[in-house]
Amino acid sequence: QDRIDVLEGTKKGKVGSDAGKTKGLTEKEQLDLDLEYLGRYTDAAGDLVSTLFDRKIAAIDAEIEAEARKYALLYAFAEGDADQTRALKIQEEKDRQKLEEKKAKLQKKQAIADKANAIIAIAINTAVAISRTLAEGGLIFGLPLIPVIAALGALQIATVLAQPIPEFAEGGTMKKDGVALVGDGGKQEVLRSPDGT
Repeated sequence: QDRIDVLEGTKKGKVGSDAGKTKGLTEKEQLDLDLEYLGRYTDAAGDLVSTLFDRKIAAIDAEIEAEARKYALLYAFAEGDADQTRALKIQEEKDRQKLEEKKAKLQKKQAIADKANAIIAIAINTAVAISRTLAEGGLIFGLPLIPVIAALGALQIATVLAQPIPEFAEGGTMKKDGVALVGDGGKQEVLRSPDGT
């Protein structure tokens, strides 16, 4: 309730040394509270971004399914016409590849956003842990633990950064010769060279 009062006081134009403080808290406690709120807002923002990406990816999946149904009907109409069927297969593959590339780009952007959000959350949680350790242990007991807490935070960030960003987990086409990251989706992809082998 105090936090709501502070926000309402700020909206009403109450400005001063106590405008941003919750009643009865020391500066250290206020910092802890602010870091906790920041962590909650960061988590909520990360969830929102992830949900938006999931919806866009689901829309592309629905589009892929609609294309498959469309081509199933076209194949039925072209039954017996080998040239028409061959042309439909070529066009279907092109259309599917466009959608798969669009989906892969979104998945890559989502993975990057998820990594960034995870790193921000780790940094905030590490700051909160350091702040609480100093508040509860004081300088004598808390200060020696700060390097340990910071090292754990750094280790968590290194773990997040080491996770590969998906490249071909859901399919894709290489535009030029080069090295490709395969097997990153937890399953073996089908690899097809330009000559069809």
